[in-house]
Amino acid sequence: MAKQRKRSKRRAVKQKKRRMAQHAREHQPVAVNPPETRVKPVAHKVKVVSTNGLYNSLA
Repeated sequence: MAKQRKRSKRRAVKQKKRRMAQHAREHQPVAVNPPETRVKPVAHKVKVVSTNGLYNSLA
């Protein structure tokens, strides 16, 4: 049982990293494009915080 758990954890970690990377790539352009036309400073502040958090968790 212990070996199976370790394997599942390792697989889960790899999957999480892949998912986080995919979500970061997907959400960056989608979230940046509409707000930029409306309010640039607010959009950038929110975007920077969220992207930095994602990249820090990945790296």
